[in-house]
Amino acid sequence: MSVLKKNKPVKTTAFFICVCIAGFLWLIHNLNRTYNYTLQVPVVFSNLPALKLPAQPLPDKVTLSLKLSGLKIFLLKLQKPQKPIQIDFNQLKSDARKQVYSIASNARLFQDNLPMKPEVLQTLPDSLVFIEKKGWSKNVPVKALLHTKAATGYVIEELVVSPGFVTAYGDSATLKQLDTLYTEPLVYNQLSQPVNRGLSIINPHPTLVINTTSVQISIQTAKLLDHEIHLPVQVLNTPQGCVARCFPQQVKVKYTAPHADHEQLQLINVSVNAGKAIKSKKKAPVEISTKTAGIHILEILPEEVELIILKK
Repeated sequence: MSVLKKNKPVKTTAFFICVCIAGFLWLIHNLNRTYNYTLQVPVVFSNLPALKLPAQPLPDKVTLSLKLSGLKIFLLKLQKPQKPIQIDFNQLKSDARKQVYSIASNARLFQDNLPMKPEVLQTLPDSLVFIEKKGWSKNVPVKALLHTKAATGYVIEELVVSPGFVTAYGDSATLKQLDTLYTEPLVYNQLSQPVNRGLSIINPHPTLVINTTSVQISIQTAKLLDHEIHLPVQVLNTPQGCVARCFPQQVKVKYTAPHADHEQLQLINVSVNAGKAIKSKKKAPVEISTKTAGIHILEILPEEVELIILKK
């Protein structure tokens, strides 16, 4: 009887080990199998056909039928939310009258923009239908509603919106009131890295048709570097019939700028105004002006120079 009691825990342990091994093998088998999987991806459209309207509202999502392994499905579900895929109508196949555009013809676009690059079997909808719309057109500038602030020690060096202009189609009264199109707002605080992304254009009127629904923005940042240079002092507003000299003739300027570029010497002007000279001390404060917002003056040594004004 005692022997049976001793053997029972051993048999139970062996049973659970066998179950775990069987479960593991079943999991490996199923992860290696190929499945058809349905996925919805967000989309945005650009370069819409001119003087035409979609027969149905353009979808904001496209349903894809994918072929991929169980492991890839598992990894795909772990991914962050998919960024919108931009569909360019110039890249889609169309009929002779350019009224029916095939999304399915550009299935490679979805494959290249999805993780693990699965095989795309079908897209829904597979095509988009447009109808003729006669009307007026106008090229309108696009302004990005950006609120950006550089991180400490950095500066926003360049901001580009592409395209800068889009074509709007509609009736003459609506177009006459339209002078600028705006993007959706975007906020970046403590910005230290470059930004490249798409922003949707806000359509201000339901009767307007815009040839592209989004623009690309590019924000370039640069790290501020400390610099120290000696620059000559220019005397301004010298009294008529007099010659002015200052001492010292150069001052030391400490500043920050995004690049160590010798051309910055031409972007900084150092001067003194002879009309502001203090007669009792014969000194004038040093004034600095820069031709770019990327240069920030930290210190000027000395802050005042002596002026000697002589008649010619």
